[in-house]
Amino acid sequence: MKEYIVLLTPRSAFETSLHSDTIFGAICWAIRTLYDEDKLERILAEFENSPPFILSSAFPWKDMENNTTYYLPKPVFNPIPTPELNKFKEKIKFKKEDYHSEKLYNIELAEQYKK
Repeated sequence: MKEYIVLLTPRSAFETSLHSDTIFGAICWAIRTLYDEDKLERILAEFENSPPFILSSAFPWKDMENNTTYYLPKPVFNPIPTPELNKFKEKIKFKKEDYHSEKLYNIELAEQYKK
């Protein structure tokens, strides 16, 4: 499947970010308006077997001097349980004795692991 980046340039501010379902709804209304409801229903039926297109949410971007910067969201990771973190303590450059609280030690361990 070919990938395309479509850059949206709004004429005014948005109250919230544009989610993929909002963009999809707008595309559906445009298809229905430009063609007819039968055409829209045929396209929607295609999504059951082989989607004709896939959307993501609209993410902010900036273009300065022909250099486009895309601002993508941070990846979402599951939290790491403390026993799993303890496997990495040999690789971290601090000693548990430096901390008077187990909780502070675990927070520092997690911060070091993220780096």
